[in-house]
Amino acid sequence: MNLTTSIENAMQALAAAAPQAQADPARPHYHFTAPAGWLNDPNGTIFHQGWYHLFYQHHPYSDSWGPMHWGHARSRDLLHWEHLPVALAPAMDGIENGVWSGCIAVDDAGNPLAIYTAASMPGAPDVPLACQQFAALGSPDLLTWEKWAGNPLLQRDPAWRAEWRDPFLFQAAGRTFLVVGMCGPGTPLFEALDGSLLRWAYRGLLCAIDAECPNFFQVDGGQWVFLSSPFHNVRWAVGSFDADAGRFTIEHEGRYDWSEFGHSDAYATNHLYAPDGRSILFAWIRGWDTGHGWNGCMALPREVHLAADGTLRTPPIAEIAQLRGTAFTHPAGRLPAGRTPLAFDPGEQYELHLRLACGGAARAGIGLRCAAAGGWASALWLDAEGVHLDGVLIPLSAAQPVDVRLFVDHSVAELFVNQGQYCAVRVCKDYRAGETGIELFSESGTAVLDGLELYRLGETANPPRW
Repeated sequence: MNLTTSIENAMQALAAAAPQAQADPARPHYHFTAPAGWLNDPNGTIFHQGWYHLFYQHHPYSDSWGPMHWGHARSRDLLHWEHLPVALAPAMDGIENGVWSGCIAVDDAGNPLAIYTAASMPGAPDVPLACQQFAALGSPDLLTWEKWAGNPLLQRDPAWRAEWRDPFLFQAAGRTFLVVGMCGPGTPLFEALDGSLLRWAYRGLLCAIDAECPNFFQVDGGQWVFLSSPFHNVRWAVGSFDADAGRFTIEHEGRYDWSEFGHSDAYATNHLYAPDGRSILFAWIRGWDTGHGWNGCMALPREVHLAADGTLRTPPIAEIAQLRGTAFTHPAGRLPAGRTPLAFDPGEQYELHLRLACGGAARAGIGLRCAAAGGWASALWLDAEGVHLDGVLIPLSAAQPVDVRLFVDHSVAELFVNQGQYCAVRVCKDYRAGETGIELFSESGTAVLDGLELYRLGETANPPRW
C-alpha cells in the first residue's frame, strides 16, 4: 500500500471515530488532543513559515497503542491548533511497521526533512525489536511527505542495541548534529557532512546518558540542556557542549517530572525555538483508560529557563493568559482550621494561582472537584513533606509561602510549583462531569494564605481545541 492510500485510510478512520471522541466529557479542551484515536510522543516540533508545527505519535484506528503514524497540527499562537492530514504512515513491510519518534529540520536549500525511527515491531515474543533511522522529504508547507529513496539514513554500530531510536537534531557552532537514544553505551552523536542533511558521520558518544527521546538544546545562547525519558520520570541535565570534541559536560542534573510514574506523567519531551528565541518544550500526558475514542494529550507548552543556580525552570508559556475569562480572587490572610468553600464555580476548565504556607497547620490546601453532596474527588495540599496532588509528592519546605499554579482541564490537572521549579500532572480516571466546586481547608491549626486567583479558561462558545 502506498503512502497516499495509507493516509487516506487513516483519515477515514479518524472521521468515523471523531464524533465519539469529541463528545466525551472527560476530553481536555485547551490541552492538545488528536481528533480521535491514540496520541503519544510529540515529534518534529518546529516553527516554520509563520506556523508552529506539532507532529506526534498517533494510532488513528484505535484509542489504544498500535502501529504508529505521525499526526500533524499547526498553530499561529501555540493556543489554537488546526488539525492537518496524517503526515506519515508505516509501510507495514516488516521493516517499517511503525513510524516512531523523530524530528523535523530544513536543509540549506530550504527543503523540509523529517528524520524518524522505522520500527520493525516484534512479530512474536522471541523476535526482538529492530529499528532504523529513516528520512522523508517534505513539501514547503510541511503538509505532504515522500519517504527518501536512500533509506536508511544512519548506520548503526553493531555494538549498539538494535532498538536504537528517537533521533533529535540540533545546531551548534554553525554545524548540524543529531543524537539518538536507546543505544546502550550512551547517547551517540552524528554530524551532518553537508547542508543536505542526508549524509552523516558518527562522532562518538555525546555523554553516558542512555534513554528514550533525548533532547539537546541551548538556552538563551548559554548553557546546554539534555532531557531524557528513561522509562521513568523525565530527567534533566545542564552543562556545556564542546562541538569540536563532541562532548557534553554535565554540571547540574535532576528529576524533571514529579508525577506518579505509571499513572500519568509528562513524558517524551520535544523542543522548538520560538521566533523570539524562547525555548519551548512539549510533552505527552498519559494515564487514561481505553474506551473514550481518544487517548492521551499534550502537556501545556512550557518555556525553558535556567535559574541563577543553574537548575531548570519550565513555567507554562506566557500566552496561556490569553485564554483567561471570568476571574475570582480571595483575599490574603489567616486560614482558620476547617473548610472554607469558595463562592465561585470555575467550571471544568480553569487556572488556579495559589500562594500558601502551612503556618501553624499540620496540613492546608484546597479541595477540588467537590460534589454537591460534599467530599472531594481531588485535592492539592501542603504539609511537612511538601506539596501533594492526589498522591503525587513534591518534596520541599512549606514553612514559607509556596507558589502554585494548577491548570484543570476536564479530566487532567497540570501543576507548576515555584515558577516551574517543579512540574507534575495527574489524570482523574474516575472523572465525573459537573463536580466543579472548590474549598480551602486547614487542619490542626491556622495556615497562611498569601493570595488566590482563579480564572476560567476558554469560555468562548468554541473553546480552543488543542
